[in-house]
Amino acid sequence: MSAHYYPNSRLLPFSGAWFLISMVLSACGHPSEPTVTSSAYHALVYRSWYESDPANDLFSRWYGVLKSHKNWTKQRHSAGEWESLGPNQIAGRSLCLAIHPSDTGTIWMGSAGSGLWRSRNGGLGQDAWENIRTGFPVMAIASIAIDPENPHVIYAGTGENYTFEQEGSPLLTRTLRGSRGMGLLKSEDSGQNWTLLLDWSHRPNSCIWKIVVDPLDPRRIYLATNYGLMRSENSGLSWQELLAPCAATDLAI
Repeated sequence: MSAHYYPNSRLLPFSGAWFLISMVLSACGHPSEPTVTSSAYHALVYRSWYESDPANDLFSRWYGVLKSHKNWTKQRHSAGEWESLGPNQIAGRSLCLAIHPSDTGTIWMGSAGSGLWRSRNGGLGQDAWENIRTGFPVMAIASIAIDPENPHVIYAGTGENYTFEQEGSPLLTRTLRGSRGMGLLKSEDSGQNWTLLLDWSHRPNSCIWKIVVDPLDPRRIYLATNYGLMRSENSGLSWQELLAPCAATDLAI
């Protein structure tokens, strides 16, 4: 779905639909040309609007409408039924999952609008999920990877961006869909503390879509980003561009 900017309007993404809030500035005595604001501002306005009203249950209401549709029960996967494990009543989609290599009840989840989440019991129960504060001003976590030899080490790729970052590309200017990124985060103590391993705070349109840690040498890390493919041979202390510019969304070894 694409979005268009209207000078006197604000577009907010919501459950597959676009809600248009008209801002008639001339009627309020303001200049006819509004101040141009960033997409990060619009994302924060949307989140503030959603979370400021405890009675806001539009997500669950839309889910109820879909579930009651006559074809709902016919569209089942051959492997069985699917059920929602939460976390519930949060803004944003689930973008990625990572499961602890030895303790499979520990699951990490990255969302589009509410950051990083963790469950220690396989996501079961109303209070199964805990929001993990990284200490960095990012709303979207698009990728997660766990060191296969030391699962205390966790990598989280920030941002959600569907553009191709190349000068002259028609997709250089991002739409309101998604959220700003600032690089690659790393924790060495199971998520208690985080550092900015790859600092892209000067490139707010960035997105790290995939992180792959080499199973034979965990010091070697690969990234699929909307700037291209990257590799580190020293656990992220330095990086090399393998293929750029390109919009890379997936990667496998």
